[in-house]
Amino acid sequence: MTLSDERRELLRLLAARKPTTPGQLRFWRLHQRDPRDPAYSWPWAVRLPSPVDVARLRRALDTVLARHELLTSCFSADDDGLWQTACGGPELRMLDADVQTALRADNELPFRLDAEPPIRVTLLPGDVLLVNVHNIANDGWSMRVFLDDLMRAYTGSALPEPTLQYHEHAARQRKWLDGPEAARQLAYWERRLDGLEIRNGTSSQSTVERVRIPRETAEAVRELGRKCKATPFMTLFGLFAGMHDQKEIAIGTSVSGRTPEVERTIGYFVNRIVLRMNTRGSVEDVVGRARTMALEAFAHSAVPFEHLVERLYPNEYLTPAPLVDVMFVLDSPRGPVIEPEYRTSKFTLVVNVQPVEDGLVVEAHHPSGASHGVLRDYAQLLKGLTT
Repeated sequence: MTLSDERRELLRLLAARKPTTPGQLRFWRLHQRDPRDPAYSWPWAVRLPSPVDVARLRRALDTVLARHELLTSCFSADDDGLWQTACGGPELRMLDADVQTALRADNELPFRLDAEPPIRVTLLPGDVLLVNVHNIANDGWSMRVFLDDLMRAYTGSALPEPTLQYHEHAARQRKWLDGPEAARQLAYWERRLDGLEIRNGTSSQSTVERVRIPRETAEAVRELGRKCKATPFMTLFGLFAGMHDQKEIAIGTSVSGRTPEVERTIGYFVNRIVLRMNTRGSVEDVVGRARTMALEAFAHSAVPFEHLVERLYPNEYLTPAPLVDVMFVLDSPRGPVIEPEYRTSKFTLVVNVQPVEDGLVVEAHHPSGASHGVLRDYAQLLKGLTT
């Protein structure tokens, strides 16, 4: 090989490897430390219209994979960081197992992120499709994009115009992190988290409890929010935080991390933020304080949580749940997915509220075997707004 040939090959290799985000880098390091940890595997299932045309389903899957190159990539690391490289897409597997058994087994099956794509797709009896995407390429929004694209492709409907590929978002984020706004936001969090009592979770199987909140209670929550000039999230979060009646509490939440140009992009965009506030006083006081805290935190939510932790709390970087072990999330409706009867959680407690047509669904995830009355207490608190 001549010198010019070697240079062309080097340029080809450099063009083939694509940048990644701080979130992906942390998932990679956690995976390298323990490839069998199921906390970053995200299986879900959906029942397809019967009867399924398997050949058409395979073509639809190929269409989706071609639109989202992150799903046909693997990862490699060197002194310059973590890189995304092409490695081909997954085959549609066929498995004779009931859905809950298959969900659990797929959750426990390790990914080989350095040699295989971060997605597995399996067709189960009863026309149930099981999809598992590792967190390095996935979040809740991405799950909905994947299912929407797949069903459009399967039914022959037009797909929306493609948006940025994930590696393009990663390149833009890298550039932004070198700029003054990222430094300003990082400085804000350094001040805001100063003196934080750090609490870390551990990866463990968790129990999921659910309760439905009726429509009239959901309307009472909205009315309280209007009174306090607070959004539904601020109101629901303030009510949850106020249950603890402490001088200070720190609870994590998440923001989508999406802009219009990546609304149809699959990848890990969600960003975690820490809401730290005084929870004493009347209900209106606490909700008003939650409003102020949330507005301030959301205005500084572009800096990736993983970047923040690596620089401000490096000893916590590879813990399962850095800084806080309780999460409160207002989620979007998940659609017709089949929920696993178990979860693998990194937190001591996750409270997830989903608006539904006839009210709210509140979930509490906590380690299996540990008694936890938070769901009951929170439901009673919400229902008390109507009495």
